[in-house]
Amino acid sequence: MTAFVKYQPYLPKDRVINLTLPDLLVCTICDGIAWLPVACKNCEKPFCLPCIETWKTQREDLITCPHDCSEFIQRTCPPSIIHILNTLQVTCRYKTNGCAETLSYNNLEKHEKGCGYRLMTCSGCDEKIVQKEFQEHESNCALVSLTCKECKSVYQRHQQDEHTEITCLRVQLHQLRDRMTQKEKDYNEKQHALESQVNDLNQILAQIR
Repeated sequence: MTAFVKYQPYLPKDRVINLTLPDLLVCTICDGIAWLPVACKNCEKPFCLPCIETWKTQREDLITCPHDCSEFIQRTCPPSIIHILNTLQVTCRYKTNGCAETLSYNNLEKHEKGCGYRLMTCSGCDEKIVQKEFQEHESNCALVSLTCKECKSVYQRHQQDEHTEITCLRVQLHQLRDRMTQKEKDYNEKQHALESQVNDLNQILAQIR
């Protein structure tokens, strides 16, 4: 059999509670349960779709099957394999974070996308928080950035008391002055450009006369 590098499986075998026919269901590229399974038309062995796509990109010429078929020709996974896969009971990949759910193979992806125990990163302190506690954490994290609705100043939550009404008004006054200065600058530039155009026209008229 052709030698190949094992990839990290999306669905390791030890997450399956009722695995009885591993030889039929395991992707030999990653040694995990075939995920989004496809098969080789010649030998009908199942593989994870991500695994076989990576496998194909690493073959320079003829794409051979990981099981040494003369050529890998992709086909849909046989219905009998799909049926067995759908009978599997699988623990959530976020079990170590506290999720106690056990799902059928065909419901696993939907659950894990919305699992309350997925880790999310706080925008303030960069701490990893499970999804179901994330909103409460960010609502209280002292390092989360806040934006003043009036002056648009950005500050961290622990600095909120320092951004008083007077401070806010001072910032708005400074912003107003900056806008006025910019408008005056724009006006002067336009006036200068207009004066240059007038001078050019006067020179043209003088030449015509």
